[in-house]
Amino acid sequence: MEKWTVYYDINKKQKAFETETIYHKSSLEYREKGISWYRDGAIKSKNYIDGDTAIWLNYYQNGQVKRIYKELWGIPEYYEIPQHTWIVFSELNYYQNGQLKHTPIDSKSKDHCTRVQSITVYFENGKPNFQCNYLCMVLVGEYREYYENGYLKTSGSYTTDINKYPWPSSWY
Repeated sequence: MEKWTVYYDINKKQKAFETETIYHKSSLEYREKGISWYRDGAIKSKNYIDGDTAIWLNYYQNGQVKRIYKELWGIPEYYEIPQHTWIVFSELNYYQNGQLKHTPIDSKSKDHCTRVQSITVYFENGKPNFQCNYLCMVLVGEYREYYENGYLKTSGSYTTDINKYPWPSSWY
């Protein structure tokens, strides 16, 4: 186990971050566990391990949550998918005013390519910026984009043939 502490000043009065390397119990993977601060002492980020989930929390200087990111790690079956490097994750991002930037983005192993996922990205005022659907990270189906005042800017539809992509056919 490795531990590090970095300070903003030579007198070691104000910490910039502390980190500890954690190795997974059943693999060679490792993640950093720790905390970092802004110069004024406000928490900038925290990352920790909860079972097989690595969690990163990022904050704005005012203390508002900026980003929540979760990732499964140390589970070999997720990394043995032919032709793919696969990270299983979930992510949320927020504006400084606390408004959600987008609906949750998820990559959940094989489920990621067996169901169409929808995403809505928002303006800082909370109104939708655009809405779309995807399957295996390929846009499919309806797409809508809006002006910041909420009026529809454009809409259309993707007619992507998902069968031409190299994903295993058992996934969809």
